[in-house]
Amino acid sequence: MSAKQRASGGANAPATRTTAVVEIGLLAVLYFVTARLGQLLAIPPGNITPIWIPSGIMLAAVLWRGYRVWPGIIIGAFAGNIWAYFDHASTDAMLRCLLAATVNGLGDTLGAVVTAYLILRTTGGREFLARPGDAMKFIGFGALLGAGMSAVLGVTALRLTGFIPAPKYFNALGIWWVGDGIGVLVVTPALLVWRGGGRGCRVGGGGLGFAVLLPGGTGVGLGPVAAGPVPARYQTPTPPHQP
Repeated sequence: MSAKQRASGGANAPATRTTAVVEIGLLAVLYFVTARLGQLLAIPPGNITPIWIPSGIMLAAVLWRGYRVWPGIIIGAFAGNIWAYFDHASTDAMLRCLLAATVNGLGDTLGAVVTAYLILRTTGGREFLARPGDAMKFIGFGALLGAGMSAVLGVTALRLTGFIPAPKYFNALGIWWVGDGIGVLVVTPALLVWRGGGRGCRVGGGGLGFAVLLPGGTGVGLGPVAAGPVPARYQTPTPPHQP
């Protein structure tokens, strides 16, 4: 093996890079599909759902495939937000949409990555779903801390860009926080157990089997809404009042 190969990760480096690109693309598509599903099923009022499926999928993806899939989260979240909020009526409207979408994507990404890091750091990558103490860490880090980070950044961005009026800020924050938390509590364990009883959750474990997250995660996302419409976190909002 040449020095160049060793520096780039060995002879399998190109294949590894290709795998990472495929996984990032799959995660971005999965996020967008489930977000778009929410848009189609949205009912007024508001643009926030009490159950947010992508939050659970994102965390499962990072726990399973490692931190390298984070671009898929921000790409999918950005695309989903642009689809929901984009307004080409003016330059100001477009800039507000871009800002809200970017901060939403950063919040989702930060929440998933920080949560995965803390879970793996404090549990050593063990089968935390089968250990009560580690399961409580999963709940605390995922449903409380990670979901809270996403909620604070996302709702604050929507407030600053005029998509949420000031009196509705804390109400929106609470719904977003709970929605992301429920998504983590329901979807992440379901995907990890489905994948193999919660085993092998170390960063970088597994292979291209990550692809099963696409149909599997979409199936999980469709299940709760099969019986009827569910309010969506992503709904084209009513433009802010212009004096």
